[in-house]
Amino acid sequence: MGSSLAAANAAADFDESTQHAIGAANAEVAGESGEWVRISRYGEFWHAGIQATQVFLQPEAQSIVRAHRSTLSRLKERVIYGTANAIFQRDPKVPVYEGHPDVPGFAGMPGHEDTTPYANFLDFEARDDGLYGKIEWTAAGNALRASGKKLYFSPYWTLIGIDGKRSRPVRLLSVGMDPNPNISGSAANSQTFSQSQKHQPNNTMLKALLIALGLAEAQADAAANSAEGAPTVESVVGTITDLQTRAELSESLKTDLAAANAKATGEESAHAKTREQLAAANSKATAERKARAELIVDGAITAGRITQADREAEILKLTSAEDFSAAANAIPAKSKKLKTAAAANVQDRRDEGDRIDAAEAGAKIRLKARDIKAAANGKMDWDTAWSRALVAEPAAAKILQGNGEEDAED
Repeated sequence: MGSSLAAANAAADFDESTQHAIGAANAEVAGESGEWVRISRYGEFWHAGIQATQVFLQPEAQSIVRAHRSTLSRLKERVIYGTANAIFQRDPKVPVYEGHPDVPGFAGMPGHEDTTPYANFLDFEARDDGLYGKIEWTAAGNALRASGKKLYFSPYWTLIGIDGKRSRPVRLLSVGMDPNPNISGSAANSQTFSQSQKHQPNNTMLKALLIALGLAEAQADAAANSAEGAPTVESVVGTITDLQTRAELSESLKTDLAAANAKATGEESAHAKTREQLAAANSKATAERKARAELIVDGAITAGRITQADREAEILKLTSAEDFSAAANAIPAKSKKLKTAAAANVQDRRDEGDRIDAAEAGAKIRLKARDIKAAANGKMDWDTAWSRALVAEPAAAKILQGNGEEDAED
């Protein structure tokens, strides 16, 4: 048999339409003294305190009835009520409190500080729809019922483990009255206190957490209150596991993204450096191209193929040419537009030499013509003498004829 522990059931959500209220407003449900009222319906209810499912079916209710009517329970009553009461002469009682002031972990908390017994259950029956008890209200209980408070039965019982995931109640220790029970149908199921004295869960927080996990609000509400329609523990664990897997994947993706960004930043830095180097190389190449263009154009100006006024335009044209070599080779092919200073100087020197040669040739022809005329004893005119002198001095005559000069008689 599994280990046993005590479990209080109170302060959780419920289905009000199926609850048995305590108070004058619902005498049929609450019951008058001596009447039978339902304490808990049958079912399997998840219990967060022990992290297990409470299995409460008719066999468990029958166990509670048998335990209550046992000799041990009567002996307990004998000890409680004193030796003046003969053993077996009075029925054992199960007290009813407002809240669970007798439960470790609840005692002294708001709603669980009143230790006044408001009623006693004298006997129990395992009926078809749940565990019923024969109730006897005290004066304080009747006053509480008359106050109009809406309270619901919440059993505090001993549990025995069935397996690692389920436990079953075997003995009812007391019954609390709580405004927010967890098991719909008379009994509230809020908190089980095991040997570790676990505290009551915050169902509002639990519901919010379940919604955050992706459950629909109705499912989260049912799960927080151990009501019908609640998802299984396995499905919730599966959802959490899936979220953990996604979170791990997200972190992995973030790491990969950070690495990719770092790599991209490094590559961008390298590209920027390459662009700077390329710009510097282009600037250097442009400067060298312009220098070559200036050299070529200046040479063309010296050769008389380009005017000084066209220098800057020709340099820009050559520097911007798509095919620099072809454009540079085309410049020497240009026709001369004017004599350069050097060419003019050469020509002047040539003209001066021609003039000297012509003068010398003229003088030589002139002297020859005079001799011929003198030999004719005055019988020959100058033009005839000049003509005969030209024939006599053909080299000199050629120079004179090339220079286009003629002579006349002195």
